Amino acid sequence: MSAVTRLVSNTGVLLLSVALLFGAPTPGLSQDPYRFPDDVVPPQLAGFPERPPMLLELGDKFYDVGELPYGVSPWKGTYWQPALWVYGNLLAAGQGQTLGGSTQIGTAQVRDRLDLFMNLRLSGTERVFVGFRPLDSGGMTGFDLVRNGETVQGDRFVNDGLSMKPVIYFVEGDIAELFQFLDYEDMRPYDIGFSVGRQNLYFQEGLLVNDIMDVVGLAFNGLSLGGMSNLRISAVWGFGDVNHGGTKDADLAGLFMEADWNGALVDLDIAYVDGGDATGSGLVAGFSTVQQMGFWNTAFRIAASTALDEGAAGSPGTSDGVILFNELSRKDGASDNLIYFNHFFAYDTFSPASTQPPGPLGRIGLLFGGSPLGAYVPALGAPVASNEVGAALGYQVIQPAERRQFVFEAAARRGLFNGNSSSSLGAGVRVQQAFSNRYVLQSDLFVSHRNTDGAPIGGRFGILVKM
Repeated sequence: MSAVTRLVSNTGVLLLSVALLFGAPTPGLSQDPYRFPDDVVPPQLAGFPERPPMLLELGDKFYDVGELPYGVSPWKGTYWQPALWVYGNLLAAGQGQTLGGSTQIGTAQVRDRLDLFMNLRLSGTERVFVGFRPLDSGGMTGFDLVRNGETVQGDRFVNDGLSMKPVIYFVEGDIAELFQFLDYEDMRPYDIGFSVGRQNLYFQEGLLVNDIMDVVGLAFNGLSLGGMSNLRISAVWGFGDVNHGGTKDADLAGLFMEADWNGALVDLDIAYVDGGDATGSGLVAGFSTVQQMGFWNTAFRIAASTALDEGAAGSPGTSDGVILFNELSRKDGASDNLIYFNHFFAYDTFSPASTQPPGPLGRIGLLFGGSPLGAYVPALGAPVASNEVGAALGYQVIQPAERRQFVFEAAARRGLFNGNSSSSLGAGVRVQQAFSNRYVLQSDLFVSHRNTDGAPIGGRFGILVKM
């Protein structure tokens, strides 16, 4: 055998050995590197807390373990695993405060609220949802005591009876999942979510829209534009119970866009509201970015509103104004404690497209927000802003096992120009204690000083039951 022949032969043997060494399948694994292994791995539940049962669970259990059922196929390519979940929250609280002014007026209230939800889940994307508030949907259930100085001005039981009229009801789904035969390989732009019915709309963290209304909505998911990833565009028409300028007879049309871009979550939203002859019409727009900057979690928002035409008596439902809103927070060292600093600047009077209490300033802090029960006025005054600045500095303490929480906060707001000379400052504390897996006790206390009506103080104590 010539030297050349031996060289070629030896080279071939070497290459074959390398191929067998690095390319041979590992014993026990599939030849297909993209195939999931057939071995069954049991749930890793060591140290995982047990989930309390719901009021009713039919079909597949919520966050249960085990094999998924095959389900049913209503038409070709679509599979449902129906399940009915019934759950809710019960909130009861006693609260009171002095309202100040030339004559000291104090209020004390006992209130309760029950939220019940029925979720008929058909699949991971399709469901029918219904919500009830039987105790307070017709009025607040509880007791009121109002004092003017030393005189009992009025006390009354507030009980309008039980009401099982639904307050929320809607159907939602995804066209690509509902009709999978249109795109078996999921390569076409059919990832379009839809929702029809009465539901809560929440955009710009409630700054732009925070209301329950009758809605038809479409969400175009999985889009891409330039350097944006996960671009989502939602088109919404609200046609019933739209709160605008003191009326619920308005219509709302909005376009809401959200994308991951350049390391930030970016939102651009615009809404047109038409209150007809009663409150006129207006435009409301908002822009925000949420990102991590070093050790700080940051959110920057700007929103503007403008009236397009006036309603009855020359009063527009949408006022002209701009508001800047910023959130800063970070962990305190190696602990789970949190430091936050939220602040705003308002020029003229910004008005949301549609909102329910506590209003656009409710997210600033504890002293700017009210209560979901009764007439509990925020410590620093009305949750709307006009030609003023304000800020809240807080420290959240989370104790071991995350069963107890303290929040300490100081806040202030001050008028700047255009005749606004109001000022207020205050301090407050919130304590929350969890018991078992269902009960949370919450206690709030605040003291404040407002140059318009003296020095209000207030507090509330409540219990939340998770069902």
